[in-house]
Amino acid sequence: MDIKRYIRQGTSLAGADLAKECNKDTDKTSGDCLQEMATFLKESRGETKDVPEADTIQALKEGSRRQLASIISECTSIECKIKAKEDFKQKTLDPTVTDVEFEEEIEKAAAKEGLEISKGCNKYEENCADVMMESYRKSSGKEKVTKSEAVAAIKSAGRNDLANTMRACLKDGKTYATCRPLVRQKLRQSKSWDNRTKTKTEVIVTNDENEKVNCALVRVACPSDHPCCAAEVIATNDENENDDAELERETKLGAMSVCRLDYRECRKLAMKKPTVEAKTSEKICRTSFKTCFSSIYPKANADKKMIEKAKRMARVQSVKERLEAAKVKAKENGVFKTKKEVLEMITIACTEGAPPEGDEDDVRTECKLCPIFFVVFSQYNLFY
Repeated sequence: MDIKRYIRQGTSLAGADLAKECNKDTDKTSGDCLQEMATFLKESRGETKDVPEADTIQALKEGSRRQLASIISECTSIECKIKAKEDFKQKTLDPTVTDVEFEEEIEKAAAKEGLEISKGCNKYEENCADVMMESYRKSSGKEKVTKSEAVAAIKSAGRNDLANTMRACLKDGKTYATCRPLVRQKLRQSKSWDNRTKTKTEVIVTNDENEKVNCALVRVACPSDHPCCAAEVIATNDENENDDAELERETKLGAMSVCRLDYRECRKLAMKKPTVEAKTSEKICRTSFKTCFSSIYPKANADKKMIEKAKRMARVQSVKERLEAAKVKAKENGVFKTKKEVLEMITIACTEGAPPEGDEDDVRTECKLCPIFFVVFSQYNLFY
């Protein structure tokens, strides 16, 4: 599982760099480069099926975000950020990225970087909350962040990580019950910043290299000479009642977030095509959210209400992220929007969050009138 994940990460990074080089070729269109990247991903991953356009874009964005975090952490001027945005647009083959959308990408990149730092931090040797918070602050380009802001961002990235892990595990033909322990381990690894009371299985021992090891995260076959076996606290695949509910909740939230981004990219690609072809592609995108959600949380197949709730949550999350990004940009350049502009912005974000059941105009109207968006909207001072 980890080997496949590392291969996908490596191909995403390489793909982003190759896309940038392809973009420099004036004889090639973005469509030509997108097709080249799809072929590259298929061959480098050793897959037999063609990689869909939306999946190719997602892979390029994943690779670009991994590079973006380190770029922004070194930026000390507006000019540097502008160059970073142009670099991101070239690597993702998306010349339409706006300033506010780029702020969203910076936030995702910073959260992912903070998550990776959190996974590698030993909370028994250092203050992981401070380490994670500083990593997130630098990668987001912000002068100051609170612990609650950093934790919220890292938890959001962690949910996406859980969802992608579950989807990859199920795609390998394993059952949901078999994949749960793997996802649970990911959940625990992502929470090094949590210094609350340890669970009964979290026992620390010292290995042969004089390194501290948390037995709750170890998977070895006992009996063996592993120190966790001697301590008789080796983690098992048994359900842990303490985090069972949390695992279910985080997996569903992760599925909602991942599928929201998948739908958004699918929809953006569809809208770039000729009218007739665009309508066909858009219909396919409408079914993609449910297909994606069910591929991560199979119980949703027979639960229409769960899918509808996930769609509503996806729209709210889309609006929230767009407003937060707009707020950062407004503070940075001192340019604020009118109420009409902000309302249109959140309406677009809402329609990008999840597919409609009926006509998209109905969803736009719903987004403008839905009380929850006015509640979220009222929290941001973005207009004159």
